[in-house]
Amino acid sequence: VAAKIIEINGNKGLAEYRGNDIEVKIGIANPAVGDYCLIHAGCVMEIIDKKRAGEIDEIMDMLEEAYNEQTG
Repeated sequence: VAAKIIEINGNKGLAEYRGNDIEVKIGIANPAVGDYCLIHAGCVMEIIDKKRAGEIDEIMDMLEEAYNEQTG
């Protein structure tokens, strides 16, 4: 997922994703507060720009919509 870093404490941080705060490990990419990042399995994998984060959110919305259509 794409999330925004809102807090950093050592090698851990807090990221905001769709209104939810998630704890992340930041050691791989070393982001700063305010950075948008790709998060996988609780780890920041890559720092990305806001535009790319928005594009990823759109894809997630489409996947959720398709899933909901399939499951009724």
